[in-house]
Amino acid sequence: MPVISVDMWHGRSETDKAALARELTDAFQRACGSTRERIYVIIRDVPKENWAIGGEMCTDLPTVAPASADVSASGSVSVSESESALAPVPVPVAD
Repeated sequence: MPVISVDMWHGRSETDKAALARELTDAFQRACGSTRERIYVIIRDVPKENWAIGGEMCTDLPTVAPASADVSASGSVSVSESESALAPVPVPVAD
């Protein structure tokens, strides 16, 4: 029984989460050949105050508009981000 786990910021609608579950299930089925009934998707809504990127709490980062993704009939995914997308957080690199 495959389990797909998604952690994302709280705030997506039930409709958005249902669409995500369908798309993930379809993609897994295409890639791995499992039956839909055996593919489980778990979505966890995480408040921004419980999430950090690059050591910075997400509540302290610039406000963002979510990236939008379009799935073509062939199954390829195209992702685009708005101009107000999350500013990249510099990650220190060890010398």
